[in-house]
Formats: sequence, structure tokens, C-alpha cells
Amino acid sequence: MSSTIRSAGTVVTIGSFDGLHMGHRQILNRVMNNAQQRGAVPMAVTFDPHPRSFLAGDQRNISMLYSLEERLKLIETVGIEHVYIIEFMESIRNLTPRKFVEQFFVKNWNAVQIVAGYDHTFGKDREGDHESLLSLGKEYGFQVEIAPPVIMNDQVVSSTAIRRLIMEGDLPLANQMLGRKFSLTGRVVRGFGRGRRLGCPTANLSEFGSGKIIPRDGIYAAIAETGGYAYPAAVSIGFNPTFGGQMHSVEAHILDFDSDLYDRLVTLRFVKRLRGEIKFSGEEALSAQMKQDVQDIRSILTEDGYSMEPHKLAPLTNAI
Repeated sequence: MSSTIRSAGTVVTIGSFDGLHMGHRQILNRVMNNAQQRGAVPMAVTFDPHPRSFLAGDQRNISMLYSLEERLKLIETVGIEHVYIIEFMESIRNLTPRKFVEQFFVKNWNAVQIVAGYDHTFGKDREGDHESLLSLGKEYGFQVEIAPPVIMNDQVVSSTAIRRLIMEGDLPLANQMLGRKFSLTGRVVRGFGRGRRLGCPTANLSEFGSGKIIPRDGIYAAIAETGGYAYPAAVSIGFNPTFGGQMHSVEAHILDFDSDLYDRLVTLRFVKRLRGEIKFSGEEALSAQMKQDVQDIRSILTEDGYSMEPHKLAPLTNAI
């Protein structure tokens, strides 16, 4: 425990923060404001690996909106500099709510206040809830604030809801809940060159990271970021059924762009799903549809206020 934390105490929140959505931001903003009022240290605590992956027995079996590195960057943009990462293992999983509070909130973090989400649970078998947290707070001398849920389109904002919306293809609502465009960053690898032959060269992306959620198969309007610039893009996700594809791929056609992106990192920010995958009768029919898709995507991005011209990214644009 640092001397600052020992003397000033902390206002702390704990969670997985997958996506760092608008509900999470409400909690983190309360942590920041409350810590400032109390002269305490604002702190966020998260887990690695995610508890769900530990319980599943295999981290590849779960889908995550963002990696740990991405989550840490997003927490930093809120202004919280003190982030504690708990290595989730069997010994942590088996701590009773009381032991968890004693070991971490009291001994490790000297908490003067805990800000918890409306559905927060903790301790072995998730036995700890709001009532037990309030009771333990009275016993150990820290206050507890419970943040209410954030509601959008009659739905509670949650990581689970956002993952579901992305897999259903509802990017506008998923993005609204996130407070930013859902993004996917990958490295450009060599493809089959079919897109160029059909008049729509594509960058084939790979290396997304273990457990990273991939949107539902289909065609998307998106913004592609690489080399410090943002470009309008058409993104195809799926198996390329017209060619009898057996490999799942993510391909981005960056509009009005013809430079070689091989081995470069590209971030895709998804705006809207245009349609699902279709198996066409041949290359001519596919090429005609691709041209129509590009025209439709230009319209979608223009209507949403995006420029069709590349523009330089601000240093901290969207953070992730």
C-alpha cells in the first residue's frame, strides 16, 4: 500500500469493465467525483483473466468486447490512474464475501468508500450482494454507494446486452450503449486477391486476440483507421460463400484508397450492418452487388455525418 493510499484512503470500484460502457462510465465518474470531494485516491479494480473465462475452464470459450489492455486504456481516459488487477484464480474464487472485503477493500486498498453497480456481486459463489456490502461497510468503516442502472431503448446497459446486440447486428444501439463505435483491431495479412480482381481491393485482417468478439457475419459500413488517418470503409465478415470458402475472414475495402497495407495494424469502427452474406451465381453478380454495397455504405456514412475524405486522427480519438 502506497503512503498516499495509507493516509488518504481510496474511493474504489471493482468489476470486469468489459466494453467500459455508459453504465461503467457512470460508476467511474462517481468514483472520480467522490474521491475529489473526500481528498481520497480514486481507484478501479479489475480481473485477469475474466472470471467467466476461469469458470469456463478455457479463456477461448468466452467472448469479450475488449482485451485487458484495451480496457486499461479506456479506464485511463476517464482519469483514473490507480488501477489494480486481481489475478483471478481458485484461491480468489473461494474467498467468502467477508474475507474478500478484509483482504482487498480494507487491508490492500484502505477503502473509505465503495461505488458498486446495481447488480454487483462478490465473493465465493457470488454470495456477496448490496446488503452484505452495506453491512460490512458499517463494520469496517467504509461507505457504500450503489449506482443505478443506465437505461437505453428500454434496455439496461450491460456488457452482456452489448455482446448480444453486436451478434444480432444491431450496431447503432450497441454503439450507443458503449458511448463509442465498437472497434476491432487486426493486422493485415495476405488474402486471395479476389477483391482487387473484382474492383474492390480488400485488406484481410487477422490476429484479433483470444476471445475477442467478432460481429455477426455480413456487410458493414465502418471507419478504418491506420497510419494516423481515418477512412470510410466497407467491411465483409464471413466465409465468402460465392467461392465456397471454408475459412472465416474479416475483410475491409477502404473507399478511394489503393496503398499496400500488408502487415500494418488497422482498426475498424463499426457503424451499421448493411446486409447478411449472400451466395451469388458467380463473380459478375457478386461484383455488381459489391458496387451497390459501396454506394449504399457511402450513403449510410454520409447520413451519419462522416466525411468521405480521409482525415487525421486526434491523439486520443475514441481511445479504443
